[in-house]
Amino acid sequence: MVNTTGDRDLQSIPRKLPRWTVGVKSLPDHICIYSLDRSTLIFSCSSSGVISLLTYVSPVTYDSPRYIRSFHLFPQQTHLAIQSFLVFNRFIFLHLQEKHQNGLIYLFSHAGALECAPIELSHPVHQYLADENRLWAINSVTHSVYYHAQPTSTHEIDSVFSNIEEFISFSRQSNFLPIRMSINQQSLALLSQDRQQVFIYNKQTRERIFTSHFSAGDRMNVCDIGLFPRENSLLLKFNLLSHSTAKRSLFIHFDTKNQSVGKIEEQNCLGVAIGPNKEILMGFNLRAGIIRCCM
Repeated sequence: MVNTTGDRDLQSIPRKLPRWTVGVKSLPDHICIYSLDRSTLIFSCSSSGVISLLTYVSPVTYDSPRYIRSFHLFPQQTHLAIQSFLVFNRFIFLHLQEKHQNGLIYLFSHAGALECAPIELSHPVHQYLADENRLWAINSVTHSVYYHAQPTSTHEIDSVFSNIEEFISFSRQSNFLPIRMSINQQSLALLSQDRQQVFIYNKQTRERIFTSHFSAGDRMNVCDIGLFPRENSLLLKFNLLSHSTAKRSLFIHFDTKNQSVGKIEEQNCLGVAIGPNKEILMGFNLRAGIIRCCM
C-alpha cells in the first residue's frame, strides 16, 4: 500500500477484530446507523427494499444487537437500483436510479410508511449523505457538491428540495472529479473519479484541510471512503481484482497522520457503516444476510 507519505507493507498492518455477528432477514446491501441518546439503531436495507431494524448499546461489550422488526418498503418489487440509503430525524430516505431518468427520491417514516409522492430529480446524483441537519449530494453533471436543509415534516419536503446551497464545484478540466463522499461532525471527505485522490474539507469554512493520493497497484481499486467520527481518520475500501467468483475487499484505516493503523480483509462484503464509537459495521452475503462489527 502506497500513499503520498509512503506506508508500510500490508502484512505488517494490524487486523481489526470482530466484536459480534448477527443475522438479518435479508441481505444487508446498505447499512445506516441512527444514534439515540443511550443506544444506536441499525437500519439494514436489501436491494429489494426489505428493512431489518436492530439496536445495540456499545460495541465494547461484545453483546450482539437486539432484533426489533423487519418491514418491506416496496412489497411489489424484487430488485431496486438503490443509489443512496439514509436515515435522519423522522425519515428513511431512498435515492433510486432508474433507467433513462435522473433518479427518484422516496421518503418513508421510520416505521416504513410512505410520506409523500416520489420526487423526480432534475439532474443525476452520484450519492446522497446526511449529517446532523443537512442532506449532501454530488451532482454528477456539474461535478459539484451541494446541500439541502433536512425536512422535519412532510409539509417542508417540497420547499427543502427546491432550495440548494453549493458547497464546492470542480471543472471538467480539473484532475479531481468527485464520485464518493463521507461526512462527520466537522468534515467532508471526497474520493475522485480516478479512485486514487482524496480531499477533506472543513464543512464550516470550506477550506481544504487534507489532500492525499492512494495507489495500491494494478490489482486493487479504491471504491469507497469513510470518515471516523470526531476526527479526520479515513477508512478506505479497496476491491481486489481476481479470477475468483468470490468478491474480495480490503479495508484500511488511515489515521490523521496518513499512516495505516488497521485493516480488515473479507469476502462477499455488501454495505458498510461507521458507528458513533468508531466501530465498523459490515454486511455480508454468506448464503444468508449477516452484519459483523469490527474494531
